Amino acid sequence: MITLIKVLLFCCFTQTVIAETVDDSQPVSVWQLSAKPRFCVIPHNKKMCKMSTELSWKGQKKSDICLSSSQYNTVLQCWLSALKGVWVEEISSDKSIGFWLALQGGKEILVKTNIKIISLPQKRIRTRRRHIWSLL
Repeated sequence: MITLIKVLLFCCFTQTVIAETVDDSQPVSVWQLSAKPRFCVIPHNKKMCKMSTELSWKGQKKSDICLSSSQYNTVLQCWLSALKGVWVEEISSDKSIGFWLALQGGKEILVKTNIKIISLPQKRIRTRRRHIWSLL
């Protein structure tokens, strides 16, 4: 009985330390890219989503960074020797758009994000049947 009390006291007054190992072969992401808003809803009577979007990014080291998009075939904007940046634009699309950062002149994607486009289906309108023989 006394050993049980000692074990309980030991468990209550000691702190548990949980450690994680860090794998040096996997680089830690130093880039962050966020989009506002994250999604756009297309009503059933519209074909395209039109909205103003803001993409902001930041990094931990100054670099020449370029923003690209899956919607366009060219680079949207580049920043020279920058730690952070913001891109604001009116976009219109009927499908989801991907955005990513890469070093200027480079092909490797540093970080990416998506703006999801969601289309709402048309509501089904039920007609009321007024005749008794329509139930048969």
